[in-house]
Amino acid sequence: MDFRADYVRQVQQAIRDRVVVAFAITYAVLFALVFVISRSLTRPVIALTTVAERVAEGDYSQSVSALYSGTLRDEVSTLAQVFEMMIEKVRQREESLKRQVQELRIEIDQTKKAKQVAEITETEYFQELREHAAKMRKRGE
Repeated sequence: MDFRADYVRQVQQAIRDRVVVAFAITYAVLFALVFVISRSLTRPVIALTTVAERVAEGDYSQSVSALYSGTLRDEVSTLAQVFEMMIEKVRQREESLKRQVQELRIEIDQTKKAKQVAEITETEYFQELREHAAKMRKRGE
């Protein structure tokens, strides 16, 4: 078979054009797949980061159960479960510390009052008043 050179060039150009189109379509589809897959992998991590920031600010009402409630068990869902347990334990510790601080404040206040009373009752003026009151009571008997 004998083909003319310009026919062969046309066939080659048509093949190149189709390969370029196929490459562009494949590239676009792969790019979209990578984008979708990366978003599905990073979304839970971003959500967990947001929860962590709120917990760091003292908001322990955050729930991460949505990150591990699905049927797929992966590292992120395990991390979310552990993080939820940590949130609860930190909340409990903080409440315990607040109660202890309140109890210590009460004890400190009582100690301050006792010290102030002792300072007053140990003064010479108070002792004189006490003696004077005792003498007055004896006279009234």
